[in-house]
Amino acid sequence: MKPRKVFFEQRGLTLYDKLCYFFSGGSYEKKLRLTLLLAGIFTFLIGMYLLHLSAISGSRRLIALYLFSSGFGFYVLCTAFLNPLRINLLIVTHGLLLILFLMYFVDNEHETDANYNYLIALTVGASLALRHEDRYLSLAFPLLCFSCYLFFVTTGAELGQQGLQIAFLTSPAFYYVNSILPMLALLLTIFVYRGDYSEAKLIKRDLAGAIERNQFELFYQPQVDTARRVTGVEVLLRWHHPRKGFIPPDIFIPIAEKSGLIIVIGRWVIEHTLAQMVLWQQHPPMRDLCVSINISPMQMIEESFISETEALLKRYPVNPERVKFEITESTFIYNEKRINQIINHFTALGVKWAIDDFGSGFSSLKSLTTFPVHDVKMDKSLVMDLSSNPSAAVVVDKIIELSSTININTLAEGIETEEQFERLKKMGCRYFQGYLFSKPVNAADVVHYITLQAPPVPCVGAAGPV
Repeated sequence: MKPRKVFFEQRGLTLYDKLCYFFSGGSYEKKLRLTLLLAGIFTFLIGMYLLHLSAISGSRRLIALYLFSSGFGFYVLCTAFLNPLRINLLIVTHGLLLILFLMYFVDNEHETDANYNYLIALTVGASLALRHEDRYLSLAFPLLCFSCYLFFVTTGAELGQQGLQIAFLTSPAFYYVNSILPMLALLLTIFVYRGDYSEAKLIKRDLAGAIERNQFELFYQPQVDTARRVTGVEVLLRWHHPRKGFIPPDIFIPIAEKSGLIIVIGRWVIEHTLAQMVLWQQHPPMRDLCVSINISPMQMIEESFISETEALLKRYPVNPERVKFEITESTFIYNEKRINQIINHFTALGVKWAIDDFGSGFSSLKSLTTFPVHDVKMDKSLVMDLSSNPSAAVVVDKIIELSSTININTLAEGIETEEQFERLKKMGCRYFQGYLFSKPVNAADVVHYITLQAPPVPCVGAAGPV
C-alpha cells in the first residue's frame, strides 16, 4: 500500500483536505503537481481562446489543432490529481512539445512567427519540475527542447506547400548575440542553481517510496548483562539508498517524523520485526530473545496505533512479553493522558516499555513514577563523557541509584571501551549495549552471534533480566 493512500485512509480526510495536502507545502511532489496543474490550465485556456479565433476564420486545420491542444491541456490538468507516474510525465512533456511544433508549422494569422520561444519555457519548466526524475526526463528532454529552439532560431524553418523549407541565416551573428547567447546563459544558470536544494528535501522525496522499493532493512544490536550474556536486541532501521548508499537513521528519521512518513515506516518496522521473531522461534537459542522496537512519538499518538499494533501482535504468534517498546523522553510532552492509556494497554498484554536516551534533554522523574516503565536507557553522551566530565559521572550515578530504588532496570548505550564497561558495572549498571560487544548485525548474524554464546537470558518483569 502506498504511503499516501495510508495517510488519507487513516485520517479520513475530505476532498478539500486532500487538495490542500496535494498543493501545499514545499515538497518536490507537491510542486510537481502544482506545475502540472498550472501547465494544464494555461494549455487549456490558450487552446480554447485560439480555437474561438480559428472558428471565426473557418480553418479546419486550425480548429483541429486547437481542439487537440485544449483536450490535451485538460488531460495535463487531470494528471495533477493522479500519481505522477513516469508514463504520465512522458505523455505530458512530449505532448506539449508536439503542440508547440504544430503551432509553429501551421499558418495562423492570430499567432506570431516566434512560437518557438515557448520552447524556452518548456525547457526551463522541465529542467526544474522534473529535476528528480530519471536522466531522460531531467536532462535529455530539456536539452531536446533547447536543441529544437536553436534549430528554429538559426534555420528559420517553415512548412510550406513544398514541405519543410530551411533557410540558414547568412549573417547569424546578430541572432547568436541577441537571442541564443542570453538564452544559453539563462539555462546554464538554471542548471547550476537547480541543484541548490536542501538535502533534506531530496531525502524526503526518496523516503516516500523506500518501502515500496524494498530499500529498508532491519539490523539488530545485542544487549548484554554484567556477565556479557545476551539479554535482548534492539531493532535498528537501515536505509539502502540506490545512489547514496547507507543513509544513517539520525538523518532520515527526523525527516520522516516531520513529514508524517514515520507512521508508515514505524508500522513497517513493527510488522517485519514480529515476522522475524517468528522465524527466530525455529532456533531454540532464540526463543526467549527479547526484542526492543523504537516507537516515534508521532507514531504512538496516531489514532489507530493501538488497534493496528494489537492486530499485528495477534497476527504473528509471538509472546508479547518478549516485545519491548522504546520511547524517548520527549514522548511525554505530548498528550499525557493518551500516552498513559497506550502504555497501560500494552503493559496489560505483556509488552514492556523502556525510556530511551534518558538524560539527553527533556528529563522528568514523573515519567519514571507515573508510567509502568521497565527500563531506562542512559543516553550515550553521558557514557562518552563519563571519564572526562565529573558532572556526567554524577548524573549517571544518580540515574542508576534512583532506578534501582524504584525497581527499574538501567541500560547504558554506546559502550565502546572496557574502561567504560568496568566503571559502569562498579556504579551498579546492570545492562549494556555498544560496539564493545557487537555492532548492529542482520538477522542471520544475530542467530550466529547468539549460537556461539550461552542462550539469551529469558525476558521477565522489571528489575529482572531485560
